[in-house]
Amino acid sequence: MGWLGFAVIVIGILWFKKTSSKAKNAMKDPAVFKQYVKSKNYSVAEQKDLCERFGLDYDEVSTPISNHPEAKKPTEPTPPINKTFPNRVKHHPSNTFDVHFTGFKKTEKAILIELAESKEMVVRKDVTKYLNLLCYGYNASQRKLDLARQQGVIILKEPEFKHFVETGEIP
Repeated sequence: MGWLGFAVIVIGILWFKKTSSKAKNAMKDPAVFKQYVKSKNYSVAEQKDLCERFGLDYDEVSTPISNHPEAKKPTEPTPPINKTFPNRVKHHPSNTFDVHFTGFKKTEKAILIELAESKEMVVRKDVTKYLNLLCYGYNASQRKLDLARQQGVIILKEPEFKHFVETGEIP
């Protein structure tokens, strides 16, 4: 084996120590630690074992990023909760009430649009990210209904929508 073999082994050991110390230092960052254990689907016990092998304090690196002392505070306030549906966070940048009509004849749809706009609602041409209410008729698109359901949008038939406009109550 000689000197060349010995030199290769020494270089390999030094390289291994250098890369393992970089990994250890990287794991001290809670964001890196969280990302790594999430990618590996580690249980809490496996996370603690990993910390023990790297010589890390589990409580320090497992701290949620928002609670970590070095975490930056968010610049924007949390969006207000929708009072009608408390589980649905209202993300819209402005305080508009967006509505979309689907499955109506042109004349029926025009009347509904006029009614909605008279109550200062914003009428959208499709199911959008910030849609609040979908009103559907006899020929409604199943795709739009499914998409609205996935987004937690209020879905009403025409009579229910008219009741909502008149009373402010969702039937």
